[in-house]
Amino acid sequence: MLGLFSYFSISQLIEVTEKRLRISTIQQTCEQILKDVIDIETGQRGYVLTFDQRYLQPYNQALSPLRAQVALLETQLQYSPSMVSKAQRLSMLIEDRIEHAQRIIIARAEGFEGARQLIVEGKGMEITDSIRYTIEQIQQYTELEIGQLQNLSDTRLATMQYTFTALAFGMVIIIGALFYTINTQLKYRIQTEAKLREKIVEVQELYDHAPCGYLSVRQDIYLGAINQTLLNWLGYQREEVIGKLKFEDLLTHQSREIFLESFEKDFEKYKREGIVNGLEFNFLRKDGSEFPVVVNSMAVFDEQGQFLQSRTTVFDNTERVKNETKFRSVLESSPDAMLIVGQQGKIQLANHQAEKLFGYARADMIGQSIEVLVPEEFRNAHVKHRSSFFESPQRRPMGEGINLMALRANGGSFAAEISLSPLKLDDELLVIAAIRDVTANREAKEKITKLNKELESFTYSVSHDLRAPLRSIHGYAQILKEDFVAELSPEAIQTLDTIIRNASKMGTLIDDLLEFSRMSRREVFRDKVNVQELVDQVIEERVSKDTNIEFNCLKLEATLGDKNMLRQVWFNLIDNAIKYSGKHESPRVEIGCLSDSQWVTYYVRDNGAGFDMKYAAKLFGVFQRLHKMNEFEGTGVGLALVKRIIDRHNGQVWAEAEVNKGATFYFKLPQS
Repeated sequence: MLGLFSYFSISQLIEVTEKRLRISTIQQTCEQILKDVIDIETGQRGYVLTFDQRYLQPYNQALSPLRAQVALLETQLQYSPSMVSKAQRLSMLIEDRIEHAQRIIIARAEGFEGARQLIVEGKGMEITDSIRYTIEQIQQYTELEIGQLQNLSDTRLATMQYTFTALAFGMVIIIGALFYTINTQLKYRIQTEAKLREKIVEVQELYDHAPCGYLSVRQDIYLGAINQTLLNWLGYQREEVIGKLKFEDLLTHQSREIFLESFEKDFEKYKREGIVNGLEFNFLRKDGSEFPVVVNSMAVFDEQGQFLQSRTTVFDNTERVKNETKFRSVLESSPDAMLIVGQQGKIQLANHQAEKLFGYARADMIGQSIEVLVPEEFRNAHVKHRSSFFESPQRRPMGEGINLMALRANGGSFAAEISLSPLKLDDELLVIAAIRDVTANREAKEKITKLNKELESFTYSVSHDLRAPLRSIHGYAQILKEDFVAELSPEAIQTLDTIIRNASKMGTLIDDLLEFSRMSRREVFRDKVNVQELVDQVIEERVSKDTNIEFNCLKLEATLGDKNMLRQVWFNLIDNAIKYSGKHESPRVEIGCLSDSQWVTYYVRDNGAGFDMKYAAKLFGVFQRLHKMNEFEGTGVGLALVKRIIDRHNGQVWAEAEVNKGATFYFKLPQS
């Protein structure tokens, strides 16, 4: 009987102990769930504040264990149907909290404002509070059970102590084991709380050492919180600010007036919308110096709509203001009229030269359409041109090849030269227009063009008229030499040879001049030209005469142009290279091309006599020679003819050389 009673008593005590251990495990599971929820929330907040992926580590590490702990809790509470429903509700709340945290993280990837708005809505806090409340209900239930089990355990223990001294020792062991378990759980909880405090310290450090300033304004308008970054900017200690200074005390006198005026005017809107962004002020440091800032502020209200506090972010705007000042200084110092225009065609900025050029006061131009400065007959075309510029913004002259006109305030128009450059400010695309009055230049250019045409006509006429008498001189000198050679002295024959030779040179010179003159009047017939084939033909003609020349002709791109004119260009340049490299012991000529999206550039390179680059400006002038006639023959017209042809193709020609190390002649033509 004693043994049966002992067995029964011990069995009941063991059952009670097991129940208490099971309940303790349930409490441990609840605490772990709450810890994981806190880790998720901590990781989410750290990521939102810093946009640093490292702060998502506790978040990611807590996700899988959290779901496992919830499933374990449901299993542990199977003995109580009422608690099973609590566990199921807890599972749904946790899934809601995870989903909300994920939404905030995704929103933060697109920008701080979206994530901040989701946090401000308070849904995450509401879900977390519900989780805490549900866990507290489960824990209250388990505490009640523990109390009941404790009473039962005490009763059984007392009975056994009175009845069986031997069983008391066993009970002490069981109680010791139970105490050990509880003590272990308490230590675990203490460690968890210590880690939580560490996370709080980390968040505070992030707040204090953020790259921007943070401050909070209390209901009584005094500062309630401020981070170390802003304190460092201002030169204050925290105790000098909290509860002692108002926000307006941080502002310069001028900014304070602006703030108070806008505060009274916009406070109702601030209360209604709860946020303002992009306010620019000047902050006043403790030492009296000032610095520009940009302020974003968010209001916090209670359930009745009463203002509780504001949370403000402050950004140092010093560099931007400096850059804007430099930018305005550059615009003002420009010798040209400078306008900055938005995509809608509104003038946003004008310099002093623009006032002088157009006759408008600067204030009258700002906000006006740029088309007010364009003569009426060109305005529709200008609107289209403006739209096309913003579709493909790049630095370029406006209306290249077109005589542009601009309109003054008095209604007078003038010839203008305009350069356009894109400018991006705060995600807004603008255009800087540099405008210059070129009326005098254009008139002078037209006059020069007219004089050149007259000069070319005169040159052509004179050259043409000289050919007939020159042929006569050459012919009669030849007849004298051939028919009267026996009667002429050696000195007379030498004189006739000189006449014949110089008449031939003069004839060649006149032919070159006539060709040069014709090239100015000849119409340019543009077509696709196979440059490779054209150059091969020219080389074939010349190689038969100078077989010792080594030619290296690289792949040449086709181009658009007048085939006959371009053939003359290649003939002159290749002939030039052969002539000036002919005295080299191993003459070489290389021909190639380079290209980009706008131009194709051809070149002819030789290893001949070269020239001094300080004379390069004379190279393409008529009759300009850099070498003596007895060194290299020529009329001095060939390169001038090359330049005339390339100019008529809207291209450019230039040369690079070094004395006795050869020369490279380049010319480039538009791609289209």
